[in-house]
Amino acid sequence: TPAQYTAWTRAVAEGLAGARAVVVVEPDALLHVYRCGDSEARFDQIRDSARAYTAAGAEVYLDAGSSNSFNWGPATRADIASRLERAGIREVAGFATNVSNFQTTADERAYGDALSPLVGGARYVIDTSRNGQGGLRDAQGAVWCNPPGRGLGTPPAYVGSGQHVANLWIKTVGLSDGQCNGGPPAGRFWEEYALGLALRSAS
Repeated sequence: TPAQYTAWTRAVAEGLAGARAVVVVEPDALLHVYRCGDSEARFDQIRDSARAYTAAGAEVYLDAGSSNSFNWGPATRADIASRLERAGIREVAGFATNVSNFQTTADERAYGDALSPLVGGARYVIDTSRNGQGGLRDAQGAVWCNPPGRGLGTPPAYVGSGQHVANLWIKTVGLSDGQCNGGPPAGRFWEEYALGLALRSAS
């Protein structure tokens, strides 16, 4: 419930107090915010939680999907920018791209650089945990669930190039996306896949 969610975010914020933390708020939440019929309440909850984490001293980023989330032409960029604005982008450190995704850093930088001016020049971070070999597509489109042949991306590091602040490993490397392509249930460590990512590392 909204009350339970608020209580949970306050507990997380309390745990962050005094720590040097980077928080990416609710990956995929803004991407799918209009699918559940209670978008206004969800925008309020995301904004409220981001404020709580920021007040606790965390560096907070709102999730902005990836270069593969939509056909990110001008209309799509404006739509995502609107979602970020409603979620309080100007009150946090910026936005994150490619969380749990596989798109190349070059594509994500192009996406982030195009989106940033629409949200007041916000800075952004890129999840490079599994993008060393880029994404994979089949006849149905992008493969998002345990695509084979992927590799680790560049290690987490401060970049400071324009609005691109840093590369981070936000997705925990080796956790399954779900029971697809031979994987265990979502969130379970999959040693074989983790080793494959390491073997095909970009660095």
